[in-house]
Amino acid sequence: MGITGLRAEPRDTPDDDPLPPLAEDDLDADLAPAAEAELPLPDATSLAASWERHRPALPEAQRLLEGAAWSTDGVLAALESGPLRRRHALARWLLVSTGGAAALDTRALVPRQRDALAALRLYTPAAVRSYG
Repeated sequence: MGITGLRAEPRDTPDDDPLPPLAEDDLDADLAPAAEAELPLPDATSLAASWERHRPALPEAQRLLEGAAWSTDGVLAALESGPLRRRHALARWLLVSTGGAAALDTRALVPRQRDALAALRLYTPAAVRSYG
């Protein structure tokens, strides 16, 4: 889910990269795909159309997270159910914006993280900035 809340649906990508001739093949090459290769490739046309539909309703000077105004509650919800690749950055924002008071170890085991998130939901410091 992105800024506007639109889910990027993956599109099929053909394998246009033919195999090299055996004599030219590097047999010591690392053939594992890069981490970025696992991310879905969005359909640019549908994303542009969605942006044009949603843009007039979005506030100009407000940061958004998953289609809603950026807030501590939104960050906590994204930490609970958002993709792993965003969790470290969101946890760091939470730590910085609370002056170090709201810390979440995103590498801890899931039950421990759930307990920590439940405790953080009870903690709503006035020091948290809304970044709006």
